[in-house]
Amino acid sequence: MEYLKGWTMCVCISLIISVIFSLFSPSGKMNRFYKMLVSVFVFLSFIYPLKDVKKSDFKLENSVSTTEIQVSPYENMIKEQILETLENNGFSGCDITVEAEMNTKGEIIINKAEIAVPWAYKKKEVKDIVSKEIGINARVINIGD
Repeated sequence: MEYLKGWTMCVCISLIISVIFSLFSPSGKMNRFYKMLVSVFVFLSFIYPLKDVKKSDFKLENSVSTTEIQVSPYENMIKEQILETLENNGFSGCDITVEAEMNTKGEIIINKAEIAVPWAYKKKEVKDIVSKEIGINARVINIGD
């Protein structure tokens, strides 16, 4: 991206300089020769920055690292356990988001647990069931909140 900014800046400056020089071009027999020199200057200003091009300049870099995309097995395990508990208690159609990690002592730490339930269900009931049966203090919201 930085390369493209530099190339665009070079072309714009060259065009501005070319316009200024063409305003001062002499009239008569030298006019065609002078216009040709300005045209060659503009053409070279388009090509000259390409000498520094590398393949790596045009690689699209992903701003999201692969560790952010991967879901840890702990998160999946907790999510499945919450889903199973809710379905056993008659709450279906819930969406669960869990962020968990394992610390250096081998303990699973839940950073975030959020349960989105349909409007027909009471949030307090869902929160109480998850808290009593699994021991997770999850944030419960209605779908659409």
